[in-house]
Amino acid sequence: MSVPAGWYPDPDPTAAPGSSRYWDGSAWTQQVRGEAPAPAGYGQGGDQQNPYAPAPYDPYGQNPYGQSPYPQGEYGGRATTTPDGQPLAGYGRRAGAYLIDIVLLGVITALVAWPWWSQMIDIWTQMFDDAFAAAEAGRPAPSSTQYVDQMAGPLTAVLLISLGLSLLYYCGFWKWRGATPGKLMLGLRIRRWDDPGSLGWGAVLLRFLGLNLGSLLNLIPLLGSLLAVIWTPLDLLWPLWDKRRQALHDKFAGTVVVRER
Repeated sequence: MSVPAGWYPDPDPTAAPGSSRYWDGSAWTQQVRGEAPAPAGYGQGGDQQNPYAPAPYDPYGQNPYGQSPYPQGEYGGRATTTPDGQPLAGYGRRAGAYLIDIVLLGVITALVAWPWWSQMIDIWTQMFDDAFAAAEAGRPAPSSTQYVDQMAGPLTAVLLISLGLSLLYYCGFWKWRGATPGKLMLGLRIRRWDDPGSLGWGAVLLRFLGLNLGSLLNLIPLLGSLLAVIWTPLDLLWPLWDKRRQALHDKFAGTVVVRER
């Protein structure tokens, strides 16, 4: 038997009479609200027993508070709402928002970093021109080392600009609006699982770290690149089977993505 998510009389024996606690479909949460209305006829004669006592809501003969009152195997399905009832975003919308953000951020980065991109293009063009000229003249091709050395400066500038703009884009919008432009366009918002309020800086930075962990792993020789190849797609696909529809970077920060409309 499945008990749907919702507000139910608080089964905690120490709770105030008539208070309610949110059941998320598999376990009691920490979301509690004030006195619930008494059923019709209560206090007007007849049985005066407190209707909100925990016993009637204990189908397995034990106090459910502090643990799931139902066998976990029966509730292996995925949550559809947060503890306070806000619907979780589906994977399609999340993927669409991610692609929009990638395109927007890519265009911004390309425009800002264009002077350094153009320097690298010129160096690459010169390298190929020199190689073709050497081949036509029957000489050995020039060493690529000099060209790589020339590109080190512009490449470092592009990488730093990309990292800085990514940090400003994601962290700035997450903190300011609770969503990036892509998510705002599709009616999505980021919040904590059990707290509908705005994200704190700790959660914002942890989420950004998880989202970009693949790039950071690439800095580790050999093993880091292998881990990055595994981490990035696993992070992006994780919401497909996660119980709370969280990506791995959501788990870093305790966040979920919800639908606003």
